[in-house]
Amino acid sequence: MIFEIILTSCLAWNPTDCGTGRVPSEGDLATCRERARIIAANVPRSAQLQSYPCVEEGQFPEFSFSEIAPGVFVHKGAHDGDPDPENRGDLSNITFIIGESSVAVIDAGTHPWIGEAVLKEIRRETALPISTIILTHMHPDHVLGVRPLLVDGGSVIGHARLGAAISARAGSYLDTMRRLGLDDLTEQDIVLPDDAVETTRTLSLGNRELVLTAHPSGHTNTDLTVLDVQTGTLILGDLLFLGHTPVLDGSALGWKAVLDDVSKLPATLAVPGHGPVAVKWPEGAEPMQRYLDSLIRDTRNELDAGTPMPDAIGRIAQSQRKYWLMFDRFNTRNATATYQELGSE
Repeated sequence: MIFEIILTSCLAWNPTDCGTGRVPSEGDLATCRERARIIAANVPRSAQLQSYPCVEEGQFPEFSFSEIAPGVFVHKGAHDGDPDPENRGDLSNITFIIGESSVAVIDAGTHPWIGEAVLKEIRRETALPISTIILTHMHPDHVLGVRPLLVDGGSVIGHARLGAAISARAGSYLDTMRRLGLDDLTEQDIVLPDDAVETTRTLSLGNRELVLTAHPSGHTNTDLTVLDVQTGTLILGDLLFLGHTPVLDGSALGWKAVLDDVSKLPATLAVPGHGPVAVKWPEGAEPMQRYLDSLIRDTRNELDAGTPMPDAIGRIAQSQRKYWLMFDRFNTRNATATYQELGSE
């Protein structure tokens, strides 16, 4: 059986300019994946890798994972819109990591069908049980697909504030998803964590350690990162956006500080919550850092000039417009929140 690599790359300065092609790869699945990793490692800085699943010759995957490092698999969500019947809520990146004794899943998508698809892909790779489902933060596109992943009795773990945050928003999450066309969600799909990280925690998957770190308020006040020590892969959740305009639901100053901190971690590869399956680290943080710097600097300038908020919002971070999708929608929200945050200092 011959496998091919489905390779998608986008210009780093224009995330809407992407191309997809096939790369022939004679040999079995393992050979294809090894070649895919080599290609990914040599992607030039002028482009960003989106995905490179290996598929049977002539096929296109409906729901695929790319093995970005040995035993680390990432699914790339369609990060250019809202949940709707067409994309069925498949918007965020999802990771699973295989150890010697068990599997950890990091984030679970917007709907149980996504959890079922993740489970199916895991079973294609290994029969090991899913011991842990790790949730990087509270937003519905990361937490509503958990239920099917509990098939092996695994635990759900997140930031110490995560349980309360999901509980407080459960009703609105279900109402919003139903309004967007994902109308078969029920209260049973609200799965709360049964374990919490206050500061840091190390999990073992059997000769493979994951370091979980709970962060102060940044993207949200429930942000958690996961470092796979074995491969130096850092899973950031929505602390890292690429392509999709960042969404501020916490603190702009806090987010900048957290991003600066995680940029110093011993990682060489990072998985964003929205964007390509992986980027080199810490270089991959640069677009986010530039956006946050612009957001904060421009807001301070408008406050110093005494500009009223309605007039200031349209000027804040405008230099970043060309680098991000859905900019007007989300930057307006971010500028408003940052103006309020810095104005109350």
